[in-house]
Amino acid sequence: MLVGAAVVPAAPVLVPQVAQGAAAELELCRGAAGDALSGVLASPADRVVVVGAGTTTRRFGTSARGSLAGIGVDLAVGWGDAEAAPDTLPRSIVVAAWALGQAGWAGVTSAVEVAVEEDPQVCLGIGAGLADEPGRVVVVVAADGTARRSTAAPGYTDERAHAVDDQWTQALAQADAQALAGLDPQLASELMMEGRAPLQVLAGAVLAAGGTGWSGRSWWSGDPYGVAYAVASWRRPVALDGQAESSTAHDE
Repeated sequence: MLVGAAVVPAAPVLVPQVAQGAAAELELCRGAAGDALSGVLASPADRVVVVGAGTTTRRFGTSARGSLAGIGVDLAVGWGDAEAAPDTLPRSIVVAAWALGQAGWAGVTSAVEVAVEEDPQVCLGIGAGLADEPGRVVVVVAADGTARRSTAAPGYTDERAHAVDDQWTQALAQADAQALAGLDPQLASELMMEGRAPLQVLAGAVLAAGGTGWSGRSWWSGDPYGVAYAVASWRRPVALDGQAESSTAHDE
């Protein structure tokens, strides 16, 4: 049963060890991520599923680990019997797992890696599956927006980027799953928006869990490096929470 969700940047620069001398530039973002995660995990949650973009689409179970060694940073994260698990979590999920740790989460965790170019219908279907998982589930999405917002951006500049980023950041603020589901994969690809697929997994989960009446909060947004970052959280409608709790009590 999906009870809440949070969105944080997938960029490794969120981690101070990566940012180093530029760490202060994302200090507010880091603080917002911690507040958003702490708030949504207070639902309370039985388990967390982290969703992030990568090179393929696959599921990681309750024992997994990953690191930022590939970019020269001695930072490893993991959960469950992490020591016995291969170091295979994609970078986006490593960043989100780091943020979860900073927020104090040490509970049951699993993850879904979604290929950057994954079909939207596949993403929505993955999300629907998450909504049906047992217990009180919180989905944590690691997602960045377009990377073509300025001349300093990895993809230089594209005048279409701001409108696309307005679409998804406003959708987060308003808990509008339909708007996230409607993100154009071709346009997202042209604008180097790697967070499109994970955001559509979130959309699929919320739509399968009732879709409307969810409350959204935007905690922070910005583009310090020409890439759109945002922090947000979504809460399940009180009416749906009551129905779910009644159903659980009846089953027991």
